[in-house]
Amino acid sequence: HVADIEVETIKAIATYLYISPASFESIKAMFYENSESAYQILEISKSDDNDTIKKAYRRLVKEHHPEKLAHLGEEHMKGAQEKFQKIQEAYETVKKERGI
Repeated sequence: HVADIEVETIKAIATYLYISPASFESIKAMFYENSESAYQILEISKSDDNDTIKKAYRRLVKEHHPEKLAHLGEEHMKGAQEKFQKIQEAYETVKKERGI
């Protein structure tokens, strides 16, 4: 468990690093296991329609594809692979829940 004050500190650091609030919530959700976190990882809400969900998934996959960061070195590539995998898992969770 992470204390609220710790989350707020991390959020402040993320702001200084120009990480958007939506991206911060997406990253934070990767550390929680539930269907709500799948929606947060994809930066969508349960009320969004299926087309919006697919567009969000495609945007995130394109943005976080490991090959896009290959030129930055092995460490960045590893982080991108982890994020990419979490995005794929979240999309599969949402698809299964919605019957897409």
